[in-house]
Amino acid sequence: MNTNGFGSNILVLDGKNWERWTALMRSLFGAQDVSDLVQNGFEEPPANATDVQRAALKKKNKKKDCKALFYIQQNVDNQHFEKIAKATRSKEAWDILENYHNGGEKVKQVILQSYRRKYGMMQMEEDQKVSDYFSNMIEIVNLMKNCGENISDQMVVKKVLRSLSQKFDFIVVAIQEAKDVKAVKIEELQSSLEAHELVVIDRSSERSVQQALQVQTTKKRKIIRTSRKGRVKKTGPIMQDPKLRTKPNLLKEEVLAKIRTRRRILTRVRFSVIIVTSLDILLMNVGSRKIRKLRKPILLMKVILM
Repeated sequence: MNTNGFGSNILVLDGKNWERWTALMRSLFGAQDVSDLVQNGFEEPPANATDVQRAALKKKNKKKDCKALFYIQQNVDNQHFEKIAKATRSKEAWDILENYHNGGEKVKQVILQSYRRKYGMMQMEEDQKVSDYFSNMIEIVNLMKNCGENISDQMVVKKVLRSLSQKFDFIVVAIQEAKDVKAVKIEELQSSLEAHELVVIDRSSERSVQQALQVQTTKKRKIIRTSRKGRVKKTGPIMQDPKLRTKPNLLKEEVLAKIRTRRRILTRVRFSVIIVTSLDILLMNVGSRKIRKLRKPILLMKVILM
């Protein structure tokens, strides 16, 4: 069924969505011009009205009341329908549902105190998004309003500015200095904070990239320094060989062995030079017959050493 462009079945009341259901139903009642009838009952005709006027007004009210009652009955589940099945007027059915969920004024006050405590303790977490925080705040505010609390948008704005995390301190000061807080709307405040949140996220991502690059650069510098000190590099054929991977000092030992070999060769060369020089001196001083007999062996030894 569709009446004046509005679907009759908007949202079914199931006991868990009372606040949302009442908000939608009030909008529907307002669009169908039956809000006063549901809230206050039948409109009494003026005292000077004629019988014809009274009959016409009664017929008009009856038609509107039946329409409102139909909307209520159509948008509740079976359990709630049984509670309002005997109601003959829309106000009666509405009051039954309202008393069932709100429990009267005393219960309303108890529930309202609980919502006030939650509202007063609300504080934005460091890793919480602006949209999520505003959603939680507005939900609590709507619950308080349903219980009869009179809370304005300015009160909500001030509460939000007081309860933001530390990363929004600068933007809070800027808003308080540049604008009149009494004139700031909740939507404007949320937009400003979300824009600031995007800037903070972009800067933090850039910093993380720079830090990662710095870490990589530092690691490369350490590898270069260790390679200059004679340590085995982390890349190259040395680390690809599993045998060398288990013997990191093998390269150093090979270098030391080569140095020792060169030292031995130099020592032998030096010793040979000394002997040859001594033989030359001996040959130069040949005088006696005994030494002349040794001339040929000395020359042969000199040739061998050279």
